[in-house]
Amino acid sequence: MTETTNTVNQDNSGADVAPKDDVKGFIQVYKSTDENPCEVWFAPRDAEIIRPYTQIPPDPDLKDPKFDFINYKWLDLGGATQAQKLNSLAEKIESLQQDVADGKVNQEEINQNLGTLTDLVSAVAGTFDTEEGTKNE
Repeated sequence: MTETTNTVNQDNSGADVAPKDDVKGFIQVYKSTDENPCEVWFAPRDAEIIRPYTQIPPDPDLKDPKFDFINYKWLDLGGATQAQKLNSLAEKIESLQQDVADGKVNQEEINQNLGTLTDLVSAVAGTFDTEEGTKNE
């Protein structure tokens, strides 16, 4: 009879360890969708990572991160962040109203500021549907 043995690399605890030149294994990735804006997953090391997954980790300072696959960066969907944007918008509107009342701006400047405010409102409205309280894409 012939006895066969399998050679297995093991660490100090006896757990099997893959050889150093073996590229198998898993990597940490992040899944970002409307339902789950930031969810940690693991993918095979040799897998192609495509939307809705990314290998780019979110900034730990973000309260409610969601990945923007168009610009390849993480955004903060946190309510406080949206409230800050709305407060900033309200302050700009009040400032413009005061300037108009004081006669400090002419019609061209008003139109220019209205265009800027429209862009800001569109950016905030494009981020959240205020009636539903959910993220739009």
